Amino acid sequence: MGPEVSVIVVAWNCREYLPGCLAAVAAAGEVIVVDNDSSDGTAAYLARDWPAVRLIRPGRNLGFAAANNLGIREALGRYLLLLNPDTVCDARTVSGLVDFLRAHPQAGIAGPAVVNPDGSLQRACRRRIPSPLDAFWTLTGVARWSRWRGGPLAARFARYNAADLPVDAPAQVDAVSGACLMARRQVAEAIGGLDESFFLFGEELDWCWRAKHAGWQVWYAPVGRVLHFKGGSTRKGGWRSRYAFAHAMWLFYRKHLARRYGPVWSACVWLGIAAYGVLTVVPTLVRPGRPAGRAG
Repeated sequence: MGPEVSVIVVAWNCREYLPGCLAAVAAAGEVIVVDNDSSDGTAAYLARDWPAVRLIRPGRNLGFAAANNLGIREALGRYLLLLNPDTVCDARTVSGLVDFLRAHPQAGIAGPAVVNPDGSLQRACRRRIPSPLDAFWTLTGVARWSRWRGGPLAARFARYNAADLPVDAPAQVDAVSGACLMARRQVAEAIGGLDESFFLFGEELDWCWRAKHAGWQVWYAPVGRVLHFKGGSTRKGGWRSRYAFAHAMWLFYRKHLARRYGPVWSACVWLGIAAYGVLTVVPTLVRPGRPAGRAG
C-alpha cells in the first residue's frame, strides 16, 4: 500500500529555506523534491542530510509547472500536496487538509491559510477568477483601499482576493495558492497535470479553473497555517520573475477569458498587462528588487 500523502517541493536555489520546510512535513508521508538545476548545493545537501527524501534532478530548470508535473508522475500518494520550499507548515496543516477532503467528497483541491512572517494573511490563498474590471481595481489600488474600508466596498472592489469572506471559516473559492495546495490524485488523473505553458506563475489558477470545470469543488480551508517567506526563491530571478508574472496573466486571460470578453476588452487587458510588465520589469533592471513568488 502506498503512502496517503505525497508532498512535492520544487526547489531552485533555496537551500536556506529547505530545513524548515522539510522538517515540518517529514512525517507527513512521501516527500519528493524536484531540484530545478540549483547552483547553491541543494542536491548535495539533500542527499547528505535528507536521505529519506526522494530527490529528482531533471538536469535543467523546467519551470515550476513542469517540475511539479514530474513530481506528480512519480508520486504514490492518494493526496498530492504541492508545497513551496520557502514555507513552514504548522502541525495541523497536512492532516487537516486530508481530513477536510475526506469530509467533502466533491472537493478536489483545498488550500489552507497562508500567512506572511508578520502573521497577516496572504491574499492569494483564496481567490476568485478576476474580470478585467477586477484587474483594473487591483492595479489602480482601489481594491487595496476597499479592503481597508471593509464591508460592501470590499465585496464590490476586492472580490478577486475574496476580501468579503471571513478568514477563519472554510469557503468555496475559484482558486487557492500554489504555495500550499492539496489535490486528490483523481483530479490529476481526470484533468492532467499543471499546464507547462506557465513557467513560473499562474499555473495553480489554471489548474483550479480546470478542476472546477471538470466538476470538482475548490475550497479555502483554514485548517492550519502555513508561513510563507514570499519570494524566497524568485527574488533571485530578477527581471525574469517579473516578466514571467506578466506573461502568466496574459496566458491565463487568453486561454480562459478572451472569448468571453471579446476583442475590445482583450485589447485593454493586453495594454494593462504590458504597462504592468514595463513598470515592474524596468526597475529590476536598474535596481534589482524582490519579486514575489516561488521556486522555479
